[in-house]
Amino acid sequence: MLTYKRFVSFSISLGFVLVIGAINALFMTPRSEWFANLVIPALNEKIHSFLWLAVYILYAVVTAEFLIDKTLRSYIWSLFLLAVGNPVWCLVFFRLHSIIGALCLSVLLLSDSIFVTVINAKKTKINWLFCLLISVWYLYIAGLNAAILILNLKTLL
Repeated sequence: MLTYKRFVSFSISLGFVLVIGAINALFMTPRSEWFANLVIPALNEKIHSFLWLAVYILYAVVTAEFLIDKTLRSYIWSLFLLAVGNPVWCLVFFRLHSIIGALCLSVLLLSDSIFVTVINAKKTKINWLFCLLISVWYLYIAGLNAAILILNLKTLL
């Protein structure tokens, strides 16, 4: 019975994550003139995209565990904040062209991912590890946003 619940929970979570990814894509405009004029740290776009995919898969596994575990279920809002935060970040950065707003959002998402990691510490170790990896990713994203801000200070002033 538990295996069936895990399968259903993971299926729901994966569907949710796919919808969030599709919403993200609606707001992304990396080929815009504004984006082309930004000074951005060197990135390998293929690796960056692959890592986003990996984070979303980890996110689906973590969300499935939240749906199964009654204790974690009371904190599902924290995962919803992460899910909604990514498209909002894309909107703020790519459409509103706000580097400062994007940095603030990335720090908020990092804080939330750390919270999710902490509340998972007493649960399964693999779920905690996945949460930790997600937090490391958001730490990288916050650092990347800070670097973009610093590299583009001249254009913002």
